[in-house]
Amino acid sequence: MSSFLSKSEINQQAATLLKNNYMHCSSIHCSYYRCIQLMLHIANNIFNTEKGYFDEMTKKDQSSTHAFLIKMFQKNLSEKKKNLQRIESLEFQKHIRSFNAITDLKKLRTDSDYSDLVIMKEHSEKGINIAESVTTALQKIYLQ
Repeated sequence: MSSFLSKSEINQQAATLLKNNYMHCSSIHCSYYRCIQLMLHIANNIFNTEKGYFDEMTKKDQSSTHAFLIKMFQKNLSEKKKNLQRIESLEFQKHIRSFNAITDLKKLRTDSDYSDLVIMKEHSEKGINIAESVTTALQKIYLQ
């Protein structure tokens, strides 16, 4: 098991544990990083990105690693969709919608980490649910 995959699974457990202990900001943080670390695992093991690739590309693209990674997956998913038959495409479109919810989770994580908002149980539950949806979509598309 890669370290990113292991970290992703640990963050899944941590998000629930933190939510259950009323640490909702940290729960959201872990839900978000669960997705990012799974994406890094896929990028390294399926896309075969080399060490230093993200540093190089984010400098070139002038974006954060997370923004670049999300954009890279959105582009890859769009390319994959072009090669599917109509029936396959409908199912695949559901996975794309699930994956695209990562932008909602990213905003939730940013609000949780950097805003003066009170973060409640509902927020951490939403984060956990979005992370589950995103990771399930990624697993079905790339790891099965």
